[in-house]
Order: sequence, then C-alpha cells, then structure tokens
Amino acid sequence: MIKLSTTLKTMLDNLGCEGSDEVISLTKINSEIMNLIVSWMKHHVDNKDLDTECTNPIGEVDDYVVHSCEDIDPWDEKLLESLEMATIFELSMACNYLDIKSLLGSTCKFIASKIRGKEPAEIRKVFNLPEAKSDSQSASTSDHR
Repeated sequence: MIKLSTTLKTMLDNLGCEGSDEVISLTKINSEIMNLIVSWMKHHVDNKDLDTECTNPIGEVDDYVVHSCEDIDPWDEKLLESLEMATIFELSMACNYLDIKSLLGSTCKFIASKIRGKEPAEIRKVFNLPEAKSDSQSASTSDHR
C-alpha cells in the first residue's frame, strides 16, 4: 500500500525499515488528510491500472505541457464530492508532498471540473474568494499609496 506514494517508498527504502513497525513522522500532513489518503490507498492497493501520469500531450501553455487525461476514477470522484473544497486543496498538497500521482491527478481534475466554463464571479464563489475590486476601487486604492 505504501508503494502508492513514491515519497514514502523512498523513505522506507533509504531508512531500511520496510516491513518494520517503525514510525515515520509526517508533520506536514494532518490526521484528517492522512486518513483520507490511507482510505484511498486501501481502496486502490490492488489496482494495477492506476493512471499515475497523464501521458497524452495535447499542447503547451506558457512552457507547460498540457495533457488530456481520462475521467476521474468513480470511487475517487465520490470521495472528492463528499469533501469541502478547502479539504480537497489540503489533500492535493499532501498528495504532491507524498508524490501520489494518481490521487493528485484526481484532485486536480476534480478542481478543474468545478471551474471549467465558469465566469470569474462563479469561480470566486467555488473557492470562497472575496469579490473582485472594480476598476474604480482599484484606481482609488493605488492613489492612496
């Protein structure tokens, strides 16, 4: 199960503690997020077809290669639908830190699906962001500097 995380696998290999009961401290990840990751790992432990990386490049944007990825795994989508957006962001950051490519991909695709085709005001609502300043407000703010 740990092998689904490149970071954890490397830590275990480097420490030589594979198969032991030694505790590895992951202070950057809170227990709620770690429990979600463990639940995901338990579900996917035997899944040999995990989409670990999007390998179908469809173009470039600002020097980044854009890939076309398959749909989100139905189990992953159900999990993500049950979470608040802030928790999904935390989960995404933890997956990036732990190098869990498949779950990171699912979180990113899920977030993208929530904002695709939306107007800026709708996107601010999804992410619980404050209203944008109008041009006149922006100008008056810069005049006071």
